[in-house]
Amino acid sequence: MKRGLLKPEGMRFKKLNRSLKEHITRTKHR
Repeated sequence: MKRGLLKPEGMRFKKLNRSLKEHITRTKHR
């Protein structure tokens, strides 16, 4: 997990995951 975070791909994945989570939360709120 830490290795993936160090890699740029891991960071990109983390950002995407965060965006997806936010999108889900927004949909749930509505």
